[in-house]
Amino acid sequence: MKAFLKILGHIWLLPVSLVSAIYIGGLWAFRQVRFVEASLDFVEFRTVKGTWLSKTLEGNDNEPGDPGWLGWSSGAFIVLRHDAGGERTIPHESRHVKQQMIFGILSPFLYFLISIFIFCFMRNLHSYYDNPFEVDARRFAGQRVKIPREAWGDPNDRWAWW
Repeated sequence: MKAFLKILGHIWLLPVSLVSAIYIGGLWAFRQVRFVEASLDFVEFRTVKGTWLSKTLEGNDNEPGDPGWLGWSSGAFIVLRHDAGGERTIPHESRHVKQQMIFGILSPFLYFLISIFIFCFMRNLHSYYDNPFEVDARRFAGQRVKIPREAWGDPNDRWAWW
């Protein structure tokens, strides 16, 4: 029954996965990422060390303590930085894949709309750290759930996307 539900989830997520396959395929074609493995849960890629993408994810050298991004998920795909440890990063990103299997084609829109709502109407919260999708993924992966304001980098910057 679990396998059947996963298949249904992937069908519901298929439009997002197809778009993701195009840009991740482009990253693969330009040797920015390498294929690691595929399972019924997700398809994993890792950045290639020293590439533009890998350096971009490593963070900002001008901001001490900025760890950058360890990875992201999009559709049925997970892309991890070459040096990302898997013990918490993979469960975190796999939880995002499961969330996307539940919300399907609505996932990217819901995630972004919730971030906008938090930014516009919840002045003490951060658009990324307090997004329920991120909170759930951190909880699932055994990571710190509530990120205090002093850990945001700039405590007045509540918008994480640009």
